[in-house]
Amino acid sequence: MMLKHNRVFHRPLLTGVCALLLLSSTACTQMPLIKVQETVPQDIPASSQVLQVHHRNKINNLFADGFFEIGDYAVSKIKKDSSSTSSSQIGPYSQNSTKSGFQFRVSDSQIHWDVRCETRSEGNVLKIFGLDTVSQKRKLHCEMHSQQSNASIEMREEMDSPIGEVRINQSHFAVRAYSHGNPHPDRMRIPETFGFRIDDNGRNYAAIELSDTPGRAWLNTSLPAEQKTAMVGMLAALLIQYGS
Repeated sequence: MMLKHNRVFHRPLLTGVCALLLLSSTACTQMPLIKVQETVPQDIPASSQVLQVHHRNKINNLFADGFFEIGDYAVSKIKKDSSSTSSSQIGPYSQNSTKSGFQFRVSDSQIHWDVRCETRSEGNVLKIFGLDTVSQKRKLHCEMHSQQSNASIEMREEMDSPIGEVRINQSHFAVRAYSHGNPHPDRMRIPETFGFRIDDNGRNYAAIELSDTPGRAWLNTSLPAEQKTAMVGMLAALLIQYGS
């Protein structure tokens, strides 16, 4: 009797599971995937020189003395820090935090900048009536120093695309992500951040793409000479932190 009862009980359950799987499969196959080609907004290359990235791959940033090039600028002595994690919980509220960082040197034929970056990620979960309310924050802060100058970059991200600010001596710039695509027959990808642009009063001064390896960068030719290497250092920090 028990065996028969179990069979009767499981048959509608199994049928329901199969129906859900079928619906899920159908939904996935019908989900529109946007075909895109990673291209920068038109105003970026219009006033900038292209800097090809060389000698960069997905693992060369993991070790001391990692190295790649952005145009004629060398990004060397790359070293990533180990990460530390802490967590706490009070009743329905839990929090976790992860800290890490990296360092490198960017140089041209005349000057070099030493760069030290700290990354922080914080996640909060609040359980209410069986539902989880989740918030996630990420931050990147880099300090750069040369023999005579200082610079910094501050990035923040909270459930959306990262935004931030760049400072080179007394000059200030805004950093924001761009997502831009044209139809491409060989690539299908849900829209995402393709790169970052560094602007001032609506005018672009530098940009870096993230989605291709090794990639490209753009540097506005009107930048003062003493700012160019520092700006490339900002692009290198963005590439190391967010690049594929």
